[in-house]
Amino acid sequence: MLRPAVEPRPKGWPRKSLAVLVGIVATFLLLEGGLWTASLFFKPQDRAALLAPAPGERRIVCIGDSNTYGLYLDAEDSYPAQLQGFLDLAPGNPWRVVNLGFPGQNSAQVRGRLAENLSLYRAEILIVLVGVNNSWSPAMSHLWQIPDREPGPSFLAGLVQKCRTIGLARMAYRRIRDLIHPSRTQRLGARVVPGLAGELRGEGAGDIEPSEEEKRRYASPNELRQSIAVDFARIRRICAEHGTRLVLVTYPIEVPFVLRDVNPSIRSFAEENHTPLADLEKTFIPLFPKLGRETLQFSDAHATAVGNYEVARLVLQTMIDSGTLEERREWRDVTPLELKWRPFELRLRGSEGRSADLDLAGQPRSTFQLVLEATLVDATGAELPPEPRPLRYESLTGEERLAYFGRLDNRGELSRRITLPDLAHGGAPPDGIGVHRTGWHVTARFHPPPKDIGSRFETRSVDIPVDAAHER
Repeated sequence: MLRPAVEPRPKGWPRKSLAVLVGIVATFLLLEGGLWTASLFFKPQDRAALLAPAPGERRIVCIGDSNTYGLYLDAEDSYPAQLQGFLDLAPGNPWRVVNLGFPGQNSAQVRGRLAENLSLYRAEILIVLVGVNNSWSPAMSHLWQIPDREPGPSFLAGLVQKCRTIGLARMAYRRIRDLIHPSRTQRLGARVVPGLAGELRGEGAGDIEPSEEEKRRYASPNELRQSIAVDFARIRRICAEHGTRLVLVTYPIEVPFVLRDVNPSIRSFAEENHTPLADLEKTFIPLFPKLGRETLQFSDAHATAVGNYEVARLVLQTMIDSGTLEERREWRDVTPLELKWRPFELRLRGSEGRSADLDLAGQPRSTFQLVLEATLVDATGAELPPEPRPLRYESLTGEERLAYFGRLDNRGELSRRITLPDLAHGGAPPDGIGVHRTGWHVTARFHPPPKDIGSRFETRSVDIPVDAAHER
């Protein structure tokens, strides 16, 4: 019986494989040795020195998830940045607010790196808004079984952390990943430490175990409450070890598990441990029917820039009321949003001949678009659809456009004089045979200050009656 011929292995293959392996190891050792040698002559600037407060500067660190980070918003619209703005109202303000919020973080991730962050930033006050992501993220969940400490890395993990070659490869990977997927950098924020290169927010110090969507694990109510209790107790002890005063914040989110499990857990811990609490569930949510939920929150309940104004104000008042922060008149007198908020208005102050004076009002720095239309009726008196007409307004150029774009001033006001088209002198085409103009219709389309996603806006309109002198 014939058997298929078996190709004999090339002689010496074990020796060649061993030579390749030895070459790889030798290259790694040479590279590692070179990096360590270079570090003796080219020492990077000490990170602790870079993050240390300036002389006379005092630190407030805000830590948490996307609600602290300011998801969908520019850094200056997050609540920590607006808190900084309130503090700066007082002359000689020594406080600097650092935003260490990071989207997706659970309380274990905050706790696991807190000691390092407090040491680096030398925080005197720590504001914590975290816990809602415990419901789905298992990142660093092993800490929930260790209530009193954060275990150090294993021997092998310690070697990996100290290996400069692996660190260099990891840095290169992150740079390449951010170049290939710039949306990740834009959505989550650059992987930088706040306080460096002008950055105002970020994930802080230490490696963070990612909260990966594919690893979602939905916790039971008991697991959720227990994880918050364990991590908050540890956070409180870490703050005590660093001489840092702790302030807690509840979520202004009307979702059943948040109202039933997350907020009560935070509130109960604050009461039992006499910890200052900014209870946004009780102070922020009641503003929804007064100002409109869409004004204060995006559709997924993250605060808008306007909403973060009130979050920052409520946190500031909590710190003052509890004695965590000294009281200054400028801080106590920050205007509540309910009193500051103005509805959008478009008013006709008067018209004469071909001129009409309009007054606009609303939230400071809101943008708007003005559109002029002719109101028409046919020979039978039936209304016809309004027709857009060129709009001439007082400006440096005085050019005619179909729309005028502008911005309200810091008081939320603006006045504009517009010139109505002169049909008798060719300023616009005739209305047509049997068609008569009954007046003018002006629409203002207001966009409020928050950098909202989509096309959220409000419209206001006013009618300008026909002026007989205008028709001659």
